[in-house]
Amino acid sequence: MTFSTNEPRLYGQVYLIDIEKFAAAYPNAFVKIETIKADGNDVPFDANKFYYGDIENNGNFRIEMANIWGCGHNEGWNGLADTPFQPGGGETTSETALAFNSTFEVTFTVVSLDADLAFNVKQTAVGLVSPWAMPGNWGKEYPGALRIEKDNFRYKATTANLDMTLTAAECDGGTAPVNGAVNLIDVVGIRNFFPAFTAELVTVNNDGADVPFNAANLITGDIEGNGNFRIELHNIWGAGTAANPAFGGAETVEGNNCVKSLGFTESTTYTIGNFNDNLFAKPW
Repeated sequence: MTFSTNEPRLYGQVYLIDIEKFAAAYPNAFVKIETIKADGNDVPFDANKFYYGDIENNGNFRIEMANIWGCGHNEGWNGLADTPFQPGGGETTSETALAFNSTFEVTFTVVSLDADLAFNVKQTAVGLVSPWAMPGNWGKEYPGALRIEKDNFRYKATTANLDMTLTAAECDGGTAPVNGAVNLIDVVGIRNFFPAFTAELVTVNNDGADVPFNAANLITGDIEGNGNFRIELHNIWGAGTAANPAFGGAETVEGNNCVKSLGFTESTTYTIGNFNDNLFAKPW
């Protein structure tokens, strides 16, 4: 959508989008800003500092990019407390990044009309033994285990550290893996909504004992380009942990680099946490 004028704006104070009655019709809708342009030139922004939703409780879905009288006002009610349009943020009463001479354009996407921001998490723990047997579980699901909620009309991860426990009884044939061949955590679909979401592997506990690991060798991100956020603990066919393992006890099975320390007898628990607050990618 484009706003055109013959009266140049020297700075910005109230810049917002209202989709009338959209929040009333679709209370769980998810909408995000893709681009902002002033006179055809890109305006960098930190979408984590925008405000989203039925802010005025009138059924409209509002995206508040800047509003000196809105959610992000300063104490004097004459500026922004923390501008989304500068690398360091901070207070401003005249955001010159929003200046334009004739056109101001915003492109937004309705990602979902009924977004469930309680994301499923999958835990994979599979070993490898000769001759090409792979005991374990290829993806135990934890429905809605990781939740993103709005706090004062901003999105935040509200889940504390998340524990995932897989028992030998839940493995194929009731047989626990004696080593690690494919060991993964997937937060399903979260990067389709929040492209900068991250999490860390906090601990791995096998049969009641913590397993040491080198966090620097873990591989994380939307590794397969499918919108899932993945933590690759070890994967003989994966993005690099087989060649540079994060876990100890390396052994070669059927020509593949496995790790003994990810094997277990009774149960294994993966814990993830330290979810980032900046869920949208920053341009700086």
